[in-house]
Amino acid sequence: MRIGIVMGDGAGIGPEIVLKALSQWGDDGRVDFTVFGSPPPLNEMARRLAAPMPLLIDCDVHKNAPLQWKTATAVNGANTLAALRTAVEHAQTGRLDGVVIGPLSKEALHLGGMQEPDEGTLLRNLAGVPWVRLVVHWKNLFRTSVVGHVPFREILPTMTTEKITQAVGVLGKTMRRFGVEQSRIGVAGINPHAGDGGAFGDDEARVIAPAIAKARSEGWDVTGPHPADTLFVKALRGDFAGMVFMHHDQGNAPMKALAFGEGVVLYRGLPFPCATVGHGPAYGRAGEGRASAENLLLTLRTTVHWVNNEKHPPLS
Repeated sequence: MRIGIVMGDGAGIGPEIVLKALSQWGDDGRVDFTVFGSPPPLNEMARRLAAPMPLLIDCDVHKNAPLQWKTATAVNGANTLAALRTAVEHAQTGRLDGVVIGPLSKEALHLGGMQEPDEGTLLRNLAGVPWVRLVVHWKNLFRTSVVGHVPFREILPTMTTEKITQAVGVLGKTMRRFGVEQSRIGVAGINPHAGDGGAFGDDEARVIAPAIAKARSEGWDVTGPHPADTLFVKALRGDFAGMVFMHHDQGNAPMKALAFGEGVVLYRGLPFPCATVGHGPAYGRAGEGRASAENLLLTLRTTVHWVNNEKHPPLS
């Protein structure tokens, strides 16, 4: 199995945790890793950690730029964009079975020339696919959001019945891919108390409820709309294994409060398995040798499991 690792932002903890994760993984002969990224920070961290250098594909577009830790720069953003493009190209041409992406900085990516709002949209455009949906996997729970990185005023116009139904379907198929067959999916409302019977808005009845009915007709065990502020609590007590939130912060806020940096983000819709860590570049710890590689290790294990399931899908 061949897994590509995009190092992530060179000014952050990406170089360090890649080296630590690969050292802890060891050599079991079943997985070959190739790192895509910038040589200077990876070489420097290998020296500081006394770690062996992995197989690296140099993706720098800014050669011989001064090594700079702890800050978002156009140089590192452009280099990271090149690493993402190269890794996607390798995966699409069959040279990789899956891709794992290290911690990114959206600020640096935009400084480096990214026109898309986020890396999910960038990956969609690079792969030439019609959609990419982010699903977060944490322990035995899966969640997704209908609307991602958009200004708050654009949430309601973007939150369509069709997109909600698609989100339920993608989430359900993801859960099945990871061995969760018949678990219930809970869908959040958008207004306080899920509209409270229309007292606080009719979006639940007008937009969300029809999507839930459509998803049920497609065979999914889905309920809602539930008040968004209690959906995660209900999932923790076992009512749901899957959660569909209406927008980015609805789902991210409770999870980051409970388990910051522990989830694995799955990019669904790409023609190859692709995942990333649940945290950012942590500029404050960059270059200091004290970053944990546990979330990257979990992301690597999850992606290897996903690739195996793609090759040998579970019966359903």
